[in-house]
Amino acid sequence: MQQVLENLTELPSSTGAEEIDLIFLKGIMENPIVKSLAKAYLLEKVWC
Repeated sequence: MQQVLENLTELPSSTGAEEIDLIFLKGIMENPIVKSLAKAYLLEKVWC
């Protein structure tokens, strides 16, 4: 997730992503609950 956040501004305009879409995506990805869920999912995937 961190890698995606770091590269959001470098997405080519041909992806069709508007600036408002990127702001929304960044807001979701920076949400502590989303980060916690992603971490829990990755840990579960490693241990199962």
